[in-house]
Amino acid sequence: MLPSSNRGHHPFSDQLALGRRAQSPIQPQGEAWNALAVLRAGQVFDNPAWVEQGRRLMHQLIKVQNDLGYFDEGPHHGPSMKYNQVMLAPMLLFVDYTK
Repeated sequence: MLPSSNRGHHPFSDQLALGRRAQSPIQPQGEAWNALAVLRAGQVFDNPAWVEQGRRLMHQLIKVQNDLGYFDEGPHHGPSMKYNQVMLAPMLLFVDYTK
């Protein structure tokens, strides 16, 4: 369990709060699944705070998308259609669960 001072802190939040594109060793598709899991757990266990946290995490993750419309797998990698396809699954489920 995270210490109470770190609860709700997302690795991208500091940079996003400053208006910068997030740079993190964490792969976006893993974070997308994490955001989806938090959202879904909140729905299943009727915990609105978890639902909101999952929404915020996913919305922050969208800001990591490259200006050209794709998610970088890492620095100097460029577009990867397979990687974008991997990102699509948790995002589509997110849309489905939040209708």
